[in-house]
Amino acid sequence: MVGSSIVVGFVGVLIIIMGIASLVMRRVTGPNRDLQKRVRYLENEVEKLNRTKTD
Repeated sequence: MVGSSIVVGFVGVLIIIMGIASLVMRRVTGPNRDLQKRVRYLENEVEKLNRTKTD
């Protein structure tokens, strides 16, 4: 009985640690995704300007 409760507690702690780690990773990578979207948008705008300049 005691051994199984220790295992259940250990698994619970692991789940909590993984949840916190995923939240931290989301905070770290979130701004980076926004920057990538802006870069793609600006690249598309530059392509549009180049097309209109050559026309």
